[in-house]
Amino acid sequence: MDVHLLFKQLGSIRAVVKATGYSRNTVRKMLRADGPPVFDKPARKTGVDAFADYLTKRFSEHGLSAERLLGEIRAQGFSGSIHMVRRFLKKLRPTS
Repeated sequence: MDVHLLFKQLGSIRAVVKATGYSRNTVRKMLRADGPPVFDKPARKTGVDAFADYLTKRFSEHGLSAERLLGEIRAQGFSGSIHMVRRFLKKLRPTS
């Protein structure tokens, strides 16, 4: 729902609040903003990040499976699950 358009049509913040169900402060904040809010999802670190270079190298050279690579990085101190390795390898595989 476009708050700017409603405000132009209805003429008051109170009328926009009644029409949308938003609070007055929310409507004021939306009217002051230049555009819709942009939500950036922060990049999170994963347990595989420390082994990313090794996994990328081994997968590109030999095309090893996730289970085989899991065994190799477990020997190096990885404590995560097979699902973490599979998700990482999914990014490396070419899309068909």
